[in-house]
Amino acid sequence: MVANTVGFGAGVKKIENMQLPVKSGKTADRVCISTDLEKCVKCGRCAYYCPTRSIEVIIQDEGYCVGCKVCEDLCPTGALKDGEYDKSLCTLCLACVENCVNDALSVNDFNIIRNIKDDTLYSNVEGSIGSCLNCGLCKETFDSPALIKNENALRYDPSLDEDTEENKAKRLEAIYACPVSSLTESEDNKLFGYCVSCGKCVNECNEDARNFQIVSWDEEISNDCISCGICAELCPQDAITLSKGEINVDLDKCIMCETCGIHCPTDAIPKTTSVKYEISGGFNYIDENLCVKCGLCKEICSEEAIYTVEISNDEADLGTKNKNLRFVVDDDKCIYCGACMNICPSKSFIFEREFNRVN
Repeated sequence: MVANTVGFGAGVKKIENMQLPVKSGKTADRVCISTDLEKCVKCGRCAYYCPTRSIEVIIQDEGYCVGCKVCEDLCPTGALKDGEYDKSLCTLCLACVENCVNDALSVNDFNIIRNIKDDTLYSNVEGSIGSCLNCGLCKETFDSPALIKNENALRYDPSLDEDTEENKAKRLEAIYACPVSSLTESEDNKLFGYCVSCGKCVNECNEDARNFQIVSWDEEISNDCISCGICAELCPQDAITLSKGEINVDLDKCIMCETCGIHCPTDAIPKTTSVKYEISGGFNYIDENLCVKCGLCKEICSEEAIYTVEISNDEADLGTKNKNLRFVVDDDKCIYCGACMNICPSKSFIFEREFNRVN
C-alpha cells in the first residue's frame, strides 16, 4: 500500500511461530484522491472547497491565520492579497471574516484584522486531515439505489433516498461503517461526506498535496504484527482471517477501506489515511470452567500480561500438562489487543475492548 508506516518495535515480543501472508503477486486496488502528508500543511483550504464536505481538517489552535488564502479568493476588490491588507480597496463586505476557516479575521474600527501568532503564520503541523477513501463501503452497506459507484466514483441522488424507517436504519449503518468517519447526514436526513472525485481539492491545494492516485496493497504485513486478530475481527468484507497464528488476506474481497490499518495497534498494516483509532480500554477474564490450560494465550501475549498460579491437586480436574496451573490476566499489563482471545481453542476468554479516535 502506498503509505509510510511506523511500528512500535520496542517492547513488542516477536511471535516465532507467526506466519505472515505469502505474497501472491496480486494486489487490491483503490482509485481515490489521496493526501501527501509530507506536503500537506493542514490549512483547511481543501476542506473549505470540497462540495460534499468529505474532507475534515482539524486545526489545533483556533483563531490564528493558517495561510489558506480563502479570504483572498473571496475578496471582490483585491483588498486582501499575498497576506497584506489594503484598506483603501476594502468595502467591508465581510466575506473574508464570515468564511475564514480558522476564525482568524475580525473587524475593528472599520479595518480587517488578521490574527497571526508570533508575527508569523500559524503552523498546524500537529493538526490532522482525514478524507473519504472512496472505498465504496458506504455503498455496499447502504444498499440503496440512491448511492452508487460509477466508474470508481461515488454518486448520490437524494431524490431516491426514501424517508422510511428501514432506509433510515440502513443509512445510519453506512455512516457508522465509514472507516474514516467522513460520512454523515444532514438535518433533512440526506447523506454528505462522500467523495465524488470532482478534483476540486486537487486544483485548489496550494501545496500540491492532494492528487488522484491508485492505491494498492499486496497483503504485506510487517514483522511488528503481534497476531492480535483485530484486523480479522473488524474487516467488513471478511477479507482477513486468522487461524493458529497464520494470517491470510483474500485480495479479491478486499476493498481497501483501511479499517484494518486504522485499528492495528502496532501499525503493522500500512494505510494512507492519517485517521487512527487506538484501544482505550477493555475487560479481559479467563473462565476457568472452559480453560483447557494449553498455555497458548501465555505464549502469544506480547505484553506478558498472562501469568500462572499454582493450584492444588484437589482443584485440578484436567489431565493436561498444566493441570496444576491457573492462567490469570494481569489487568495492569493487558492492552486488550485480543491475541489471547483469538488463539484460545476453548473460547474461554470473556473479552471486551473499546477504541477511541486519537486525531
